[in-house]
Amino acid sequence: MRFDVTSLLKRQGFVDTAVLNNKQSEITAPTSINTDAEHTNMRLDYIIVSESLKNKVSSYEVIKNDLTERTSDHYPVLVQLR
Repeated sequence: MRFDVTSLLKRQGFVDTAVLNNKQSEITAPTSINTDAEHTNMRLDYIIVSESLKNKVSSYEVIKNDLTERTSDHYPVLVQLR
């Protein structure tokens, strides 16, 4: 696993919304239609915000339901800003 891009964004002052909401351990892949062995129980999707927006993040959610289970190989991530 490589984290070059996420590390660069963090160094530049950007903020991971999952970390802000203490949900960085929630997996975003795989769904049941994903057969790619490299995507086993991992967080593959990120929503990153600028430092100026971090206090406006009100929620973070990985959407897991019957529809998202079969629509994509990743679960969608929803961040709400106030």
